[in-house]
Amino acid sequence: MKIDPETLQECGACQEDMDSFMKHAHGHDITAELTTRHADKFDWDWAASRLLNREGKAEYARVRREAHAEHNAAIEQSHAAFHGAVQGRKPSGWGSFAKDHAAFAKAAAESRGAAKTNLIRRKAEAFGHLYERHKA
Repeated sequence: MKIDPETLQECGACQEDMDSFMKHAHGHDITAELTTRHADKFDWDWAASRLLNREGKAEYARVRREAHAEHNAAIEQSHAAFHGAVQGRKPSGWGSFAKDHAAFAKAAAESRGAAKTNLIRRKAEAFGHLYERHKA
C-alpha cells in the first residue's frame, strides 16, 4: 500500500515531513524494508498515531514500549560502563586522566548513538509491518 501526499496533508504533516516523503517514499509501497531504509527520515510515532487503525496503534505501542525499554537498558549499561571505567582509573597525572576520560566519553556516546539508531529502526520497521494490515 502506498501513502499519498494528500493523505499526509490531511493528517497534518508538516512541510518538512511532506518534502521528506516526496523524496524517499512517494510512489513506493510502504513496507518494513522501505521504512527501515529511511528510518531516520520520518517521525514514526506521528505516522503511527495518524495512519494506523486502533489495532495497529496498539501493536505499535507495544513494540515502541519494548524498543524504548531496550534503548533505556543500553543507555544505563553505557553509563555504568563509563562511570565504572572513569572511577576505577588511577591516572598518573591530569593529562592521562583527561585523555582516558575523553576516550571513555567517546565510547559511551557511540554506544548511546547506536542505541538511539536501533530504537528508531525498530519503530520504523514496526510501522512498515503494521501499515499494510492496519491502515486507518
